[in-house]
Amino acid sequence: MKKALLKTGKKYAARFASGSDYAKSTDNIASGLTSLTIGGFVTREGDGSTYEMALHSATNGNVGQSDFFIGFVTVTNEIVSTIGAKLASWTAGKTGVIPTLDQEYHIAASWDGSDVRVFVDGVFKVTYALSSGSFSFYTSGSPTRMGSSNDGVTYWAKCMNRDMRIYDRALSDDEVAQWAKEVSISDGGLIAHWDANQPSGTTLIDLAGNHNMTFYNSASFVTI
Repeated sequence: MKKALLKTGKKYAARFASGSDYAKSTDNIASGLTSLTIGGFVTREGDGSTYEMALHSATNGNVGQSDFFIGFVTVTNEIVSTIGAKLASWTAGKTGVIPTLDQEYHIAASWDGSDVRVFVDGVFKVTYALSSGSFSFYTSGSPTRMGSSNDGVTYWAKCMNRDMRIYDRALSDDEVAQWAKEVSISDGGLIAHWDANQPSGTTLIDLAGNHNMTFYNSASFVTI
């Protein structure tokens, strides 16, 4: 694992403040995986689209056809984190947690090949079945984005993201709880880590691999 970029007392986040702001990696990060954990710290700053995608991966902008996503759904006004929406339905990861504007939440979903467990602030909220025998991730043309599901065109969010990670294994409940408290956990299986601990620039660096994201339009780094 690469070392963090900064060792200061400041915290930074990637900010997506308008409907056209987003970050994107064109890599198929989850292709071929049979277990997965996604998560990170997200702050909702205001109303975006009907479905607000803080993190999203799919071959198109359709939330219901996504490999995975973390976001806010204004139609039900709650936090949602779903792996395998194209099979399990995007609603499978609804947590029932109503987000307060400008409050940071740690949101995560962990899949062991049989079931997905969804957490908010390290606390388990919901589970649903997802068999690796019947579900598979897209093998091509499935970029990963922050701030939007479709290059700022659809399902955009007004949010700030930091310490966003993807693992190729299922984190345990205890590991998720420790991560939410910002306590160090094993980096085994960590395949993408956008910590956003950067003061400036237009590239959101992946500390774990080669999945750097490019900022578009007014996406930027901010001090929090």
